[in-house]
Amino acid sequence: MDRLSQPRAAKILSTRPTVMTRMLHRANPLAATTAEDRVYIVRMTQGKEPLTNRPEPALATPSGPVRRIVVCADDYGLSPGIGVAIRDLLHRGRISATSAMTAGPFWPSEAERLRPFAGRADLGLHLTLTDQAPAGPCTRLAPNGHLPPLPKLVTAALLGQLPLDEIEVEMHRQLDRFESAMGISPDHLDGHQHVHGLPGIRDVVMRVCDRRLPSTSYIRATDAPMGFLVKAPSGIRAAIVALLGHGLTVMLKTAGRAHNKSFSGVRTFTEAVPYLALFEAALAAKGADLLVMCHPGLADNILGRLDPVVHPREAEYRTLRSDEFARMLADRGVAIGRLLG
Repeated sequence: MDRLSQPRAAKILSTRPTVMTRMLHRANPLAATTAEDRVYIVRMTQGKEPLTNRPEPALATPSGPVRRIVVCADDYGLSPGIGVAIRDLLHRGRISATSAMTAGPFWPSEAERLRPFAGRADLGLHLTLTDQAPAGPCTRLAPNGHLPPLPKLVTAALLGQLPLDEIEVEMHRQLDRFESAMGISPDHLDGHQHVHGLPGIRDVVMRVCDRRLPSTSYIRATDAPMGFLVKAPSGIRAAIVALLGHGLTVMLKTAGRAHNKSFSGVRTFTEAVPYLALFEAALAAKGADLLVMCHPGLADNILGRLDPVVHPREAEYRTLRSDEFARMLADRGVAIGRLLG
């Protein structure tokens, strides 16, 4: 896979609007973010902007009892197109949280555009230990400068062969990059491909979070009720994620660390059904404090070099910002909000 170097990334980013949007940003950060992102969307889609200029309807208020859920978009910072989509959805209230990948070359500029949402959404760290470049040297975990694929990491975790000392240093690096760019501690922490729940890694996660994160920062639990897993469209994969992460859930409960009590949104990205139906099925997960994971994004000319999941991200983005999504939530008595506030 052709990974982007720092100079190439900087060159691509230099094509984005600068002087005018910085002036707008000082006057109204959220409005400036939207204006800049719209210009970028046009450039990335060769002028075929997928966003209409008509105002989107606000989320309808459910008429009966309300079930509040967290909708968290993963992989923020991986590519500019993902950032544009996530910020748009945050601005519209269609998601209430995002998890950031801080080791890559796009993070500093993407963090600047995310900062206006601090205090309005849950902004967290997406601990990355697979498939990407690490934030610093990892001679055993990433001897060639590239983190291992998920199957290799899982196997090493189950066999007790992970370089946990090196992983702990890398986690500190990624946390440092989050705090340096955002000026705050993460509101929450989870893992790219759910690696934070793997044996050994979860011990590192608990130790580092106890030392560095405030008690109000929550950690994502990936458990889900068996009854839900049996019926879920991607039930087998969701069951594997729940099984591998069960130990972390036990640790979170024992330590009294804040966490979501229910989880859904796992998918294969090859499902034949529309994403709206997948999201509606995700709401079947019972329990309070449900966190639904999603992966919206725009397919820019960078994403395909960094991650195999491209077009399903656009389908998620278009669904989450659609009128149909708003109506479905209202019909189901669901409201989107932050986990702890």
